Amino acid sequence: MNFLRNIFNKRESKELDSMDFVPVSKTGKMQYLGEALKGIVSSNKIKFPKELGEEHPFDYQEIEKLMKKYGIINAIVDKYVEFILSSGINVTSKDKRAKDIIEKWKQDVSFQSHLKPWLKEAISKGFGAMELGLSGNNISEMKVLNSNYLYINRDDTGVIENINQYIKPLQFFDNKIKDDVVVFTPDELAILQINKFNSEAYGYGIVYPLLYIIDDLLGSRKEMHKLMERKANNPFIFIGGDKDKKEFPTKSAMQSLKNKLEYLRNEHEWVISDLWKPTTLDFGNIGDKFEFIVKNDIEILYMAAQIPAFLMGEASIAEGLAKEQMKGFLYRIQSMREDIEKIIEEKIFKRILLANGIEAHVEIIWGLPSEDEKNDRLKVLNEIAKNPFISPQLKNQVEMQIAQNLDIPEEKTISPEEERKQEEEEEKLPKVPSGNEHTHYTEEVYVGKDCCNIGFSEEALEKTRNMTVQEWVGFNYQYYSEDVIKFLETYDFKLLRGFTKTEIRAGLFTSKEIEKLRESLREAMEKNMTIRELEELINKRIDVKDRYVLKNGQMVKGKDGKPKLAVRKEIRPNLIARTETVKISNEGTKLNYKKNGINKVSWVAALSERTCQVCEELNGKIYPINNTPEIPAHPDCRCTLSPVIED
Repeated sequence: MNFLRNIFNKRESKELDSMDFVPVSKTGKMQYLGEALKGIVSSNKIKFPKELGEEHPFDYQEIEKLMKKYGIINAIVDKYVEFILSSGINVTSKDKRAKDIIEKWKQDVSFQSHLKPWLKEAISKGFGAMELGLSGNNISEMKVLNSNYLYINRDDTGVIENINQYIKPLQFFDNKIKDDVVVFTPDELAILQINKFNSEAYGYGIVYPLLYIIDDLLGSRKEMHKLMERKANNPFIFIGGDKDKKEFPTKSAMQSLKNKLEYLRNEHEWVISDLWKPTTLDFGNIGDKFEFIVKNDIEILYMAAQIPAFLMGEASIAEGLAKEQMKGFLYRIQSMREDIEKIIEEKIFKRILLANGIEAHVEIIWGLPSEDEKNDRLKVLNEIAKNPFISPQLKNQVEMQIAQNLDIPEEKTISPEEERKQEEEEEKLPKVPSGNEHTHYTEEVYVGKDCCNIGFSEEALEKTRNMTVQEWVGFNYQYYSEDVIKFLETYDFKLLRGFTKTEIRAGLFTSKEIEKLRESLREAMEKNMTIRELEELINKRIDVKDRYVLKNGQMVKGKDGKPKLAVRKEIRPNLIARTETVKISNEGTKLNYKKNGINKVSWVAALSERTCQVCEELNGKIYPINNTPEIPAHPDCRCTLSPVIED
């Protein structure tokens, strides 16, 4: 196992050779930087090629070989991964919609299946990287990369500038062949580092610090098995002659015995003279000689890995000691989970929510508490509740905690005073239609009726197809073009976007299709295309399928057992073009109003004999700009929001 020691020696020599020092002045005094957080960090650049970035702290490939070859090392890493992901990752948030989006996204990209290899890379090597396949601002795909070929490139202050991937041997590097190196920005990878020291570029994982112990353990076992093999062969020792009788074997007799022994087999039977006294080599009890050494090496290995011995199959552990070991291990798991949470929440979940237009915090919940943990907590809570001297407020909180532990639904109650205040606040605000009353592209799509002057007849479709976007939305949105495009860049298309396979089959769009729609709308808005041109652009870039009615995540079926059709694919591109241009132009205009100090807006409906009741009731009402009804109120809605100037 000398190659393990070579990994250490190689690392130690490199640290001495490549140590960077903070420069000093001519007077010999240390130069101090004047700005905060500008301290220079030590780096260990690859000697050749330097362009790739910083060298790995040890040979990742050797660690990989070690894990593949020796099951005990792989088992230790797997135990860590299994305990971290024991019950999977769940999420919670004050914003229910944010939680639903993340849960659907997890299912859509099979997030759980990517976590295990990502964690295994980070825990074993100290550096794990997961590529985030971006579709616009959203993450549509994920892939775990092999850390062996990834190199971090940092500036002098330790900020990661990029991560380079190079899969060929370093001696074959040619900076003229740009295709050999894949460059990732920090936003394109979720980097997880385990057991990181100070300001070094990489973590060390849990295997590298165990190498000396592993080397000793494997060396002891190798020597033990070698002696066992020799003992199994049972070598003979022949003592010739008799000193008392002064009789000694001749050279020819010795050669004859040697020849016989060379061809000795189990079936041979022969007798030797009384001048020869055969004995066997006595190794003693090999097990006793090596038992302490091997057992001691294994115990030290588990201690250094901070893993309970009984989890690895060690049976002779006292119950009290096992509990203490397990408690310490769970603290270690919790610490690692906290590091993982930061990466997932900030690098992944936050980006997905922003891509869907939501600024909310989603918190990770690691599985569920065990029954033993629940019971221990309940005992403590019950004892507190029995105390006659606790305040009513504290007693109420304790009872709520008991109900949560027993999964009893909480009955929310408020005082009469709080209820009266809520009613007064609600009366001050204009009534806003709820999202279930009359919104577009929802479970029951508003289809089949003429509304706001335009319906779904062929005549109506042809009438609108020759309108420009500006004519359709009813005002010159190009005055606000910068804010309209700004809104479009972050628009989540929440009612067109599908997250599950069922939703995609029902006609909702994948993340890639959403980006194609975004690009089509941007082009149409910038060029003020006609509805016909935008419709053709959508048809060209996206496979617009029939849209079926969805309810509770499932397609609604009629009496014939077939899914109910909400929108035919023949009219759907036109419906999308007309509805989404109204959405984008109005929301972009609202952004402009806010920048210019407009606090209230008025709802302006397109009035005629075809105007729907909802839009007619909204017409002329004034709302705070941050509390307007959803616009458009339904498919093909042509209403707009007009600024209200206050004296």
